[in-house]
Amino acid sequence: LTVKPNHILSGFPIHFSGNDLKELRGHVQGSKPLQEYFKFQSDSCAFFVVPKVYPLPGSVSSCWIFIGALVPLSQDQILQHEKALYTQNLKGVSGADKAEFNELEDLYNKGEIDIEKLKEELEQRKADKVEKKDKTKKDKLAKAKAKLKAKANKPDKK
Repeated sequence: LTVKPNHILSGFPIHFSGNDLKELRGHVQGSKPLQEYFKFQSDSCAFFVVPKVYPLPGSVSSCWIFIGALVPLSQDQILQHEKALYTQNLKGVSGADKAEFNELEDLYNKGEIDIEKLKEELEQRKADKVEKKDKTKKDKLAKAKAKLKAKANKPDKK
């Protein structure tokens, strides 16, 4: 199962050493994580169950059941995730990145831009900052080369 963009994969395993169906059903239905899954409000959740039974000596079996859900993120969770990625990617670039994001977040909260436009704007600003940083490095390198060249062209005063 691949995780879709803007979704979270959540799951938990259950292990039994037996094959009594009534006992298995009781343990699965009574598990607290499964009860939490029943509380999901979204209709777009995808649920799954993956059982695996391994035979062991002495008529014993090891039964593993993995139960999970693919849960879509809310717009606010997506915004928080994008904010964390944006600030993480721009660490050390400038101190203005948080202020820039807050400005964009305000536009989003006012309904002036949607989440896709917000993502595009964040990516563009990140690319601009990286490009500016690279240009600064290139300029410093060019100045250093020019100094070395000028130094090499000066005749020795002996």
